[in-house]
Amino acid sequence: MQRKAAQFIRWPGLRRLFDDNISRSTIDRWEKAKQFPARIRIGKNSVAWNLDAVEQWIQERSKNV
Repeated sequence: MQRKAAQFIRWPGLRRLFDDNISRSTIDRWEKAKQFPARIRIGKNSVAWNLDAVEQWIQERSKNV
């Protein structure tokens, strides 16, 4: 059984998922309130988000609208 490798998305890609209609401060606020998947440090000055977790968050949120 093969396991799917985790995919990560950086800020430009995350913003595109929201049609460029989201700010960094909104993501920061949601993360601090535990309302959005937490970022993962991938380097000294680099962060990313788990793509599967973000897509799942978007699907769950769209069901509640």
